[in-house]
Amino acid sequence: MLDGKSSRPTPALLLLLFAACLLAAALPAVHRGVTVPLLRTLVPSAAVKAATEPPAPVMPTATGTVLPTAFGSVQRYSLPCQLPAAGGGNGSVPGVLHIYLKALRWPQPRSGGDGPCPAHHLRLRGFVAFEFINRPPGWRAPYLFHNPPEVGRTLRLMLRGSGSSAASGGGGGGGAWRRRVPLEFLLKECEYRVREPGFDYQECLVEERRKLYSSWPSPQSAFDLGHVSLDLGPDPPLDLEIGVDGWPRWLTLAPQLAAALAAPPGRPVGGGASASASAPPLYQAMPYLRTLAIDHVALLLARSWEYHVPLGVAGLLMYVQPHWAAALAAQPLVRELTASGRVALVLWEGFAGYDGWIDYDLQVVEAHATLSLWGEGVLVLVQDPDEYLVPTTVGATLPDLLRPGTGCLAQLRTECRFLARRDIFPPAAAASGAVDEPQLWRTPGRHPLLRYGSAKYRPQPKSLVDPAATLPVDVHVTSACVGADTVLTPGNDASPDGDLRSACAQRQACDWVHPGCAWLAHVQNMVTQRVDVAAANLTDIWPAGWLWPLLGGGAGDGS
Repeated sequence: MLDGKSSRPTPALLLLLFAACLLAAALPAVHRGVTVPLLRTLVPSAAVKAATEPPAPVMPTATGTVLPTAFGSVQRYSLPCQLPAAGGGNGSVPGVLHIYLKALRWPQPRSGGDGPCPAHHLRLRGFVAFEFINRPPGWRAPYLFHNPPEVGRTLRLMLRGSGSSAASGGGGGGGAWRRRVPLEFLLKECEYRVREPGFDYQECLVEERRKLYSSWPSPQSAFDLGHVSLDLGPDPPLDLEIGVDGWPRWLTLAPQLAAALAAPPGRPVGGGASASASAPPLYQAMPYLRTLAIDHVALLLARSWEYHVPLGVAGLLMYVQPHWAAALAAQPLVRELTASGRVALVLWEGFAGYDGWIDYDLQVVEAHATLSLWGEGVLVLVQDPDEYLVPTTVGATLPDLLRPGTGCLAQLRTECRFLARRDIFPPAAAASGAVDEPQLWRTPGRHPLLRYGSAKYRPQPKSLVDPAATLPVDVHVTSACVGADTVLTPGNDASPDGDLRSACAQRQACDWVHPGCAWLAHVQNMVTQRVDVAAANLTDIWPAGWLWPLLGGGAGDGS
């Protein structure tokens, strides 16, 4: 329901509305119990209670179901176009611009005149990825898909509307109008340096922006995914189109906006205005595994879930490519996982791969997963199957760590937190180098993690994020968006630039989680022998009882 102006309500009506809001907030989510016989041989009895907690309502309803790519209402718009070359002159860079967008009615902060229920604005969030046909001059291919410099320097992404019909769903009028859609890009160098003594984060942002936009050619010529964040207001027009300035092809947003207006509003992490003292649920988001056998992927997925269920993880999404989606979903272990209603496979289609470039679209997949979970009221941990979350207090669960007021994770910035990683190894491998770790993880039976006890610090973290308040994750890091989107005002506009500003134009560094709270164990040799363990400088894993999720232990079993 969109909120408009009305006559002043009576006190009795206000009381009735207030009671209705409280009742809506108190209604329980519909969920399914967990009956997973095969997994009971994997999951200890201490995990049963955690496994029956209600999941967020994004999972399939039948065992073996694979969620469609658009399960979270993220729409992909693809537009062939040419961008003026960033190097100047008359050149251009042809390619396909992919625009991923999600629309939600989003609750606004309450004020004295809003009444007991919050107002809602229609919000658009997403990201852009440009696939060039030929490599631009000076292009330095990064490890993952990145945008060429033209996306940051010469692309003018535009929003336009006719403004001609009040029946279109909103105000404004008087003729066609345009606004430039602001794009914000991650400046990850600043995130890695934030713990340096005397470091000034805002000065770093200024300097990194200067290098990114002014130098050519340079190592900075690769841009991350361009982030889109728009506030269309409380009574938006529906006749909106998106396109590239100077290019004669436009894409309508009307069906997506109309569907969002008719749908229930999005749920902020923590409940927004109706927040309680409970911890927000956490979802894991994992990319597809391209090079492993199907039964191997199923085993790794089951082992990850076996460990994380006792920690109180609310759900897990793993992306899967079309050509083996059905085969993976049919694996007995995967069928039991999906039957729980808390684990789902997500079909990844529509974005072409790149021969010989294994992790080409990894950043796009992870950004899609996070965007899909925006509005579900959950935090998202972007991680791989070879990473395991370790609370430093034995027996501490995620609800303990995230509980407002007492949890160590709850003391940090709510938009995003960085979990430091440690590479872990079996002590026997550190002593002799004779342990075949990949074989351990390919063999069914006792959980291989029980063989591990040595660790080494790794500088790249992983991100725990609120999807409503962060830039797309660049595999390891992101930034907190702390500004406010300019509310769109439709109507005639002589300036194509308009006055729109993204909430992510103003940002702060994510907080690094102290290792005394939690960290991520990274099994670097899980799939292939990547490290000479005997030559590594290792220490014992702390706390000593860190494997309690696999042993059925709890608080007080060690430290």
